[in-house]
Amino acid sequence: MSTARARKSANGARHQPGNARTSRPPLRLLVALDGATARANAPIDTAVALMKANRARVEAVSVIDPLAAAQLTVGVPVAIAGDAALRGEQRQRRLELRQFLADRTGARRPWPVRVALGTPANAILDAARGADLVIMGLRRERLIERIIHDATTPHVVRESAVPVLAVTPDLRGMPRTVAVAVDFSPESTAAARLACTLFTGCARLVLVHIESDFDAAIANLDEITKLVRENGWAGAFQRLLDTLPVPAGATVETAVVRGTVPKTLIAFAKRRGADVLVVARQRHDLAERVLVGTVTAGLVRRAPCSLLITPPEWHAATHPSSVRRTHTRRTHTASS
Repeated sequence: MSTARARKSANGARHQPGNARTSRPPLRLLVALDGATARANAPIDTAVALMKANRARVEAVSVIDPLAAAQLTVGVPVAIAGDAALRGEQRQRRLELRQFLADRTGARRPWPVRVALGTPANAILDAARGADLVIMGLRRERLIERIIHDATTPHVVRESAVPVLAVTPDLRGMPRTVAVAVDFSPESTAAARLACTLFTGCARLVLVHIESDFDAAIANLDEITKLVRENGWAGAFQRLLDTLPVPAGATVETAVVRGTVPKTLIAFAKRRGADVLVVARQRHDLAERVLVGTVTAGLVRRAPCSLLITPPEWHAATHPSSVRRTHTRRTHTASS
């Protein structure tokens, strides 16, 4: 059984508003939609909240897969629609989405809508070039869909060069509780900074470090782990917080939990009632990439909440915002 030693402030550390952020270019959000259906509501509502909070520009993309409408039956050839029929479906989908977006958002000027032909994951990745964030639905795809299309959301998360926010149906706007998995590396620090920048309306920020048996075994070999252990967890978390633009008024909690990823991380997010779980992917050698890819896929398929996942070697400095000086109420840490 895995043991847990979680530390958090007794009442949390509440951050007060500091200096205003420096001006920065507006974020460019790409919202990937299946179509004009109820499944689009959560990604659209979340995009609207982030657009208002960050003065972002939003574009919508939808994909028509020529194979999707075909009936796949063992031993029966798959029929693919002709070009004329596909072009007609493209035009119809674009019109439907424009109307759906206008009704859902109430915007006078609807977002630009692009409808592509091809495999959904590849088409979304193509459209994401130049975007700062991809927002898409998080659903549990059926086995036959995973066999044919390698599961759209895990594929996009695995291959995307920009962060991906995978939204569950119950997230309708700005999240209230955001949990961030941290290992004190530059990648996880950048992911935490992005979460603070995007989710300016969150009321509770939870920073959690998952320490596995493997991490404990290499504590004297890994420089980051060695430094953290020498200086203590409380100091490591405070140094991280000093670099983050924590949302004004948000309560901050920190925790160190012993266990395995993704199982322990998923359980932790569920216990804390997280609306969004933030995770940074990192660059690894071939053997580690296989393991990390499995971890990422496990999070995407089993996480109890929405996910914000940043790609390897991505740094929030690409989208600059000044770190606000905040005042933290001193509290004693408690063990549980």
